[in-house]
Amino acid sequence: MNAIPRIAARGNATRRPRPSRHSVIGAHSFGVGRATLVAAFGIVVGGLTLGTTMAQPRAAVDRSTAVDAGASGTIQLVDRGRLAPGLAEVRIGFATGASPASGANRLLALSPDGTTAAVASQIGPGPAVLTLAGLEGNRQRISMPGLIGAGFAPDGSWLAAVDGSGTIWRVARSGAAAGQLADGPFIGTPIVEPGGAVLALRVSSIEAPIVSQLVRISPDGDIERLVDDELVYGAQRMDDGSIAYAVHRGSRTYLVQLAGGGSRQLADLGEDAVNAVLSPAQDAVAFERSGQVFLERLGDHGVVPLGVGTRPQFAPDGHSVLVELASGSALLAIDGQRLATFGSQSAFAACAAECRP
Repeated sequence: MNAIPRIAARGNATRRPRPSRHSVIGAHSFGVGRATLVAAFGIVVGGLTLGTTMAQPRAAVDRSTAVDAGASGTIQLVDRGRLAPGLAEVRIGFATGASPASGANRLLALSPDGTTAAVASQIGPGPAVLTLAGLEGNRQRISMPGLIGAGFAPDGSWLAAVDGSGTIWRVARSGAAAGQLADGPFIGTPIVEPGGAVLALRVSSIEAPIVSQLVRISPDGDIERLVDDELVYGAQRMDDGSIAYAVHRGSRTYLVQLAGGGSRQLADLGEDAVNAVLSPAQDAVAFERSGQVFLERLGDHGVVPLGVGTRPQFAPDGHSVLVELASGSALLAIDGQRLATFGSQSAFAACAAECRP
C-alpha cells in the first residue's frame, strides 16, 4: 500500500492541527423533508432498509502492514490543503468503488490530526469492515456487525462507531478490542466531546425512526436527553462548546443553537431543507434541497445558490464549502464559484488555530 502524505496545517509544515470541536452528527447518514422519516434519515441504502434484529458479536481487530494492505487494495490520503485548510482527498482503490448510492467503501471520518482515514466497507446492517488507514500505509481492519457512521475523539485515540443495529461501539485506534458503549438504537455520525462523552441521535428504531432525540452519552454509558424536540435531524458541536442542531417542527426545518442551558432559533430553512451545517464563525448556514446546496447569511435572510451537490461541509476557516457529487466531490466558494473537483471522496481534518476565523 502506498504511503499517505501528511496533511499539514496552513503556514506550518511540521505542526499537527489541534483537535477541533466543530463536528457534525449525520453528515454521512441522513437527510430530511421526505414523506416519511425513514426516507428523511436516508437509511435506505442501495434498496436495503437497516434492520434491528442483528446479533451483537464482539468486534474483531486485524492489523496489517503496508505490504499486506497493498495486496487487497489501497486507501490514500492526498493533501489538498493549498485549496482549503485541512482538506484531504481520500482515494480508495478497491475492486468495488465508492458510491453514495451503494454505500460501498464509504469514507466516514478523518482523524483530527489528518493522519488516519476511517472507511466502511459498506453502509448497512450486514457484516462490515471498518478500516483505519494510516500515513505509513499500515491499517487496521475491524469486523463490525454493520456500520452506519463513526467519529473520532478530539485526541484521535479512538472512534465512536454506530453499527447496523444502532449500537455505539468504542473502537481504539491502537488496535485494542472494541467494546460496546451504549445500545441505543442510535443513528448518524456520533460526536465525541473532549471529556469522552458522545453526542448522538437516539431513535425509536432504525427501521422507522419516527422519534429522533439529541442525547449525550457519558463515558460510563449513561444517557442524558439534551432538548425536548422529538425530531432532531442533525447536530454539530461548535468551538465555543455550544451545540447547533437542525430540527423538524411542523412542515419546516429550523436551525437552533443550544448554549448556557437555553436555546435560540438561528434560521428558518423552510420545507425540504436537509443536511444543514453552521459555519465556524456562526454567521451562515449551508444546507441542501433537492440535490442543490445553498448558503444563507444569518440575519439578512439572503440565500445564495452554491450549485449541485449534497452533504455540505464548511472549511475550518469558513471560506469554502465541500460537497459530495454523484461521483466524487467538489470544493465551492461561498459565492458559488467551483474551486476544484475531485474524482474521490473528500473531507476536512481539524485545523490549527491560526487558520480558523
